[in-house]
This record gives sequence, C-alpha cells and structure tokens, in this order.
Amino acid sequence: MDDERRLTPTAAHRRARAITRFRTEAVVLREAWRAAALHRCPERTGAWWTPAVDSLTRAIAETRDPRPACTRLGRARAAAGMGVDDTLADLAALYRQLPAGEPPAHLVRTLCDSWTAATLVPDHAAACVGALPRLGSVGQLRAVLKEIVRRACRAGVPLGNRHVLLVADLAVPPSAAGTVPPPAAGPAIPPTECGEDLAIAEESVLRARVATRFRASFPDGEPIIRLWPGGYVVPTTASAELAHRTVVLSRGLARIGLATARLWCQDLPDDIPATQVLFRHLTDFRHRTEG
Repeated sequence: MDDERRLTPTAAHRRARAITRFRTEAVVLREAWRAAALHRCPERTGAWWTPAVDSLTRAIAETRDPRPACTRLGRARAAAGMGVDDTLADLAALYRQLPAGEPPAHLVRTLCDSWTAATLVPDHAAACVGALPRLGSVGQLRAVLKEIVRRACRAGVPLGNRHVLLVADLAVPPSAAGTVPPPAAGPAIPPTECGEDLAIAEESVLRARVATRFRASFPDGEPIIRLWPGGYVVPTTASAELAHRTVVLSRGLARIGLATARLWCQDLPDDIPATQVLFRHLTDFRHRTEG
C-alpha cells in the first residue's frame, strides 16, 4: 500500500491496467485449460481446480518462470490421487492452449519431480517425523527410523518384531531413460527438445512411474525414500502381507522395464546406535552401486 501511495496518478493507472490485463489473460487461459482437461476427464469436475492452477496460469500470462507454480501443481495432483500420466496429460492440455503447443522438457521434469516427492513421502508421513532433510537423503531415513525406534521403545516392544526395512535396488542403467514406455494418454515429452533435456525429463518420468509402483504396493502412507540412484528403502511393518506386497512390487517394476530389480528385507536393530551402523552399511552400498 505504501508503494501505491507513492505512485503518480498516471503510474498507478498504468499499473492497474497491467494487473487487469494479466488477470484477464490468466482467467481466459485457465478456463480454456479447464474445458480441455474436463473434456478428457469429466469425472474430475469438482476436484480439478486447485490454487496451483491459478498460480501457473498467472505465471504464464505474466511471462514469469512457471516452474515454482508447476511444482505446486505436481504436489497438489499427487495429493488428490491423480496418477502421473494423467498429471502429464493435464499439463499437455494447458499447453495446447498456447502457441508452444506442448510443455517444455524442463517443465515436464519439474512436474514429475514434485509429483514423485509428494507420492513417495506424503504430507502426513513427513509430519509424523517432524522437519525432514531433503528427499532421498540419509538424514531423512535417519529421521524416519529414529521415530520408529522412539515409538517402539515407548511401547516396550522389540523393534525387530514389528518393523523391517524393505530395500530395492533397481539397477537402473544409464540408458534406461531412453526406454521409458509412453503413457496411455500419449507422448508426455515433446520430441522437439534437445537430447540432453529430453533424457533428463524421461528420467523424471521413469522415477514417477517407479513411485507409482511403490505406492500401489504400500498404500498406507509409508515414507518411501530414494536413497541413491536406483535405490529405494521403505520402513514398514513385518507381516505375512509384506511378502505379497514385495511380489506385487517386483511385477509392477518389471512392467515398466525394471525386471532386474533386487528386493530384500533388512532387519531393524533394537537401538539407535545399531541403527547408525545400518545407515553406514546402506550408505556404503550406495557408493558401491554408484561406483
């Protein structure tokens, strides 16, 4: 408000006109996007809009960087239960209303990465362990497992009798991005992008589909942590159902071209110092895998 008071009447008028124009363009774009998206999926009429939709259309109308808004959109779509292929198709519906005609590879990557982050570690799972370090770090695994240890100690139940760590080594080869199968909705990434950008975006799409398979096998909100490239760990309950979930996960990964994935269960120690040894073991394994 203080800045507006210092504007001259002419400058204030120009500013108001610019704001009105950009808001109008954003609204027109949003409505066109909505019509195209709901034409494809009419059942999403009541759940399609999210504040991220307006953020993204305003960013485009004002020629600002759309990636922050696209990040929010990816998280919102994941939280609403929309699959990654439908989320990509939704973004494509937006860009069909623009001269570009298709989303750029860097925006596809942004959308997929944010969707994947929200799918692997839902908000309620992150909240149960407090503020977490960045996704995929050893620190995040440490935070999750320390919370498991704390709860088990409080209940007086040996940790190994209740929880295990499912470890998945997907052994993703460097060329895997070039073999990502297309989604049922059509191409997710514009073929006109340069090779490097295309490969990076395809890797993000592959990670999102891996996240889809993990979440389908572990639908109860367990945090699923990408600890190293191609390596995922899931703190989960030791039960007879875990064996079935592991088989389902293995088959799901094979369907997206990761038939060589190795899955095994790692017993959790009964105390935090021993858990720290387990962290170092997993970290060493990660380095050997990368090497």
